[in-house]
Amino acid sequence: MAATSAPACASVPLRALVPARLIEEVDVVAMLRAGVDEAGSQRVYAARHGLNANDLSSVLGGRRAPSASMLRAVGARRALVMDGGAA
Repeated sequence: MAATSAPACASVPLRALVPARLIEEVDVVAMLRAGVDEAGSQRVYAARHGLNANDLSSVLGGRRAPSASMLRAVGARRALVMDGGAA
């Protein structure tokens, strides 16, 4: 009658244990650019992360906002933030 259940924290995703950090779109673009530099090209980076290379180019060129899949590629997600004073 030995129970082989995992520890309680095993069911909690790791991101829930790490405090969230507020970043801006320019930070996401910088992380994408760093990933492209590490990969060697935009096409290689896009292929590795399942991104459209043309869309990635538009984001890096400042013509578009990063898509949800680009946010995921750098470990980010969209969130709404209420500025103080707004009710």
